[in-house]
Amino acid sequence: MPVRILHCGESIESYNICLEQQLVGFTKRVGQPGDLVYIAVRQDGRPVCGARGKLHALTDERPWPDSDVYPQCFSLIDVEYCAPFDIRFLEQIGGRHWVLKYVQSSKAITEPEAVHLLDSRFSEHKQEQMQLLDVADLAIDADLSDSSVVEADLPGEDPDNRVQIIGTYSTVKFKDEKDPMKGLEPLVNRHFYRLFEAFDETHSLLIPENRMFVTSAPTGSKKTQRFRTIPDALLINYTKEKSVPLQINLIEYECFGLSKSGSTQKFKYLNEHMIPQLIRFASTFSVVTITEIRQKTIKTWVDKVIAFIQSNEFALQRITSWLQEIDPSMKEHSLLRNMDKQLTQAFRSRIQIMLVIDELSAEQRKMIKSVIESFLLENEKSISFLSYIVQLHQRMSGANDNEYVLSVQT
Repeated sequence: MPVRILHCGESIESYNICLEQQLVGFTKRVGQPGDLVYIAVRQDGRPVCGARGKLHALTDERPWPDSDVYPQCFSLIDVEYCAPFDIRFLEQIGGRHWVLKYVQSSKAITEPEAVHLLDSRFSEHKQEQMQLLDVADLAIDADLSDSSVVEADLPGEDPDNRVQIIGTYSTVKFKDEKDPMKGLEPLVNRHFYRLFEAFDETHSLLIPENRMFVTSAPTGSKKTQRFRTIPDALLINYTKEKSVPLQINLIEYECFGLSKSGSTQKFKYLNEHMIPQLIRFASTFSVVTITEIRQKTIKTWVDKVIAFIQSNEFALQRITSWLQEIDPSMKEHSLLRNMDKQLTQAFRSRIQIMLVIDELSAEQRKMIKSVIESFLLENEKSISFLSYIVQLHQRMSGANDNEYVLSVQT
């Protein structure tokens, strides 16, 4: 079992979020389910650890303020806590460059002596309660060295971390959203699970039938009334550990492509079409919509999802396995009733709007997220918002002009 140290830098806030929500995020794609991760942070110039846990499953949850820098995020299981302790004792084994060897990029610790020492020191400080940090509550062992080792103090570079270029590609534009050859939506649907690794194919169901769903008659402002919208796709995500096991993802594909190239044109499209459409999605299932209309819409959508599942043997087998895992005592004759119950609960309590687009600034993303998450569901929790920037790249040199790659930015 690989052992890693996840260092949150100087962000006590991010460290506390990791502990409270039992989530971790990596700046590089290094983690694997089952890895044992020690969670550390720098406070008062000292690197301290206060928890450890095993990586469980990839997740799209990124609750940290700098969420866009973590391309790989995991939920944790078997989480244990300890009184925060200084980890600079690892210098005894790793030498002057112990940070490069054990901390930087959360590399797996390969020396058994370092793994054993880290485990024994954690066990010495182990406690039942989670201890969140602030400036005043940190107790450090008095017998530890006062010297502070930080990455910035280390000369040279780690050869293992050098960037390795495997090819050169130039960014090209998608033709548009729908083009079967170079359209964003068909290409993303075709490679969905390779692009979005946070969604496990065995624990999710992608329904790209974008004409299945139509929202009920709109209410509210005249601006949003003009948008009788349907999502481009729907993704049902299953997480057994959640109080609401199923999550509904309403997927909206947007593409500026070749036809919308000017900044003014993009700005107008974003504000007059895209944002109102996303707001329409959110308001449809939010408590801002009249209860009778909202419940009618949910029932219609649930019925259509069930109809799709029943018509697709693969989908039926997958969701049946989830329902049996949720309730092992479920009888075959109650399958449809349980399916209806779980889907209805998800539409009422756990909805996420997912925007997949070819271009979006950090400021625009933050603004849209703030707007969407202002809409509340029946359980008084916000509708979640997640965005991915997907781009198309063509190989710059090679015999085959049709060699392309897709990239994704979270």
